[in-house]
Amino acid sequence: QFTNILFKRNGYGLFTDLGHYHPIDTMILMRLLKDSCIINIKNINLSSCYYYFYGEFFKNAHTSESDVIATEKVYFKILEIMRKCAVGQFN
Repeated sequence: QFTNILFKRNGYGLFTDLGHYHPIDTMILMRLLKDSCIINIKNINLSSCYYYFYGEFFKNAHTSESDVIATEKVYFKILEIMRKCAVGQFN
């Protein structure tokens, strides 16, 4: 939404019209895993999810670069769990 507003404000079309844009929200995926009892996590936020997977908090939380890197790492852990669930290997 931010990018669409920025593009519109500057006289361009919508950013989402430039390509196939399908957002993937890692926190929604974590909520699905939690609600399905696949993972046992108390809080669904980036710091808690990162800690759940890596056993430590990531440095420089709430800075753009650190949050993006942490989100990417959490996303790949989610994919790993989802792949294992898809083939019945998750314990």
